[in-house]
Amino acid sequence: MVLKTQEIAVDTNKMNKKQRHISLKADLLGLDQVVVSATRNRISKKEAPVTVNVLSNKISRAAHSISLADGLNFQPGVRVETNCQNCGFTQVRLNGLGGEYTQILANSRPVFSALNGVYGLELISVSIIDRVKAVRSGGSALFGANAIAGTMNVITKDPVLNQWEVQTDFASIDAKSTDRVINASAAIVSDDLNSGLSIFGTSRDRQSYDADQDGFSEITALTNTSFGTMAFLKKIDRVAFKNPEVIKQLNKNYYAVRMDVNSTQPIFFDQQWFFNSEVNSKQNAVHKLAKLFINPPNKGIALPATLILNPSFKVNQRLFSYYTPKQLLNLL
Repeated sequence: MVLKTQEIAVDTNKMNKKQRHISLKADLLGLDQVVVSATRNRISKKEAPVTVNVLSNKISRAAHSISLADGLNFQPGVRVETNCQNCGFTQVRLNGLGGEYTQILANSRPVFSALNGVYGLELISVSIIDRVKAVRSGGSALFGANAIAGTMNVITKDPVLNQWEVQTDFASIDAKSTDRVINASAAIVSDDLNSGLSIFGTSRDRQSYDADQDGFSEITALTNTSFGTMAFLKKIDRVAFKNPEVIKQLNKNYYAVRMDVNSTQPIFFDQQWFFNSEVNSKQNAVHKLAKLFINPPNKGIALPATLILNPSFKVNQRLFSYYTPKQLLNLL
């Protein structure tokens, strides 16, 4: 969940209390997101030289999208059209150009050929998609010769829990033409969260539909059976806290964390965090973690300790850093 950036001026001379409770609100428009597809470097969406629109998985599920082709219709400036009523192939149009000028990426990699860009839109299920980033500009210098109109970057889900899911959908038009879909997925990850494997599969059977009875179907028949697997091995150590007391303290003192105390979902420390500069860091063990964010021992962006003592220091100053599990666990 992306949170809105807030700037709050603090005058320590007029403060009667040592603590201030600040509640961050969700950024529903996604204006404060950090994008990579624009320049292949992490940059704020507001500062990106080209327009990057992000389609989240929540929008696809709310619109009851079944495949990637259905979800792309909710992107501004993106048009998905069916160009043949016999074979039913679809294409993505950006900036008024045909689908052959749009590069489709999978996790920022141009694995889609020109043929897959035509028929592959119906093969990717939304159940494995985390978000889709649309860049409407000439990105051929970054992603290849096919990216003249722009790129569609499909970011798949990164498994963090051992789980499985089965989903089925059924639709009918005039009780004549039916559309049956079955999606299944499973994921397994290691205890240290550095390696994992996910398996997914989709089976779809859609009958054709002829609305005006002219012998040409407006909705073509489709029989699709696809499956795949994804595996990852990450060298950067990550740590997950499942202790309810630790999660409770993190919820209390770090405003970017909003998690149920009884939840077993991992917390990762390779994301954005906000440090409360008005709380004495000697109060409890969790505040010792704040010192590590100010002066990271290994790598990351280090902020001088004198900056925290400055009254003009912003309460929601963003800190970025990465740590090993041993370094974090030794502080708690």
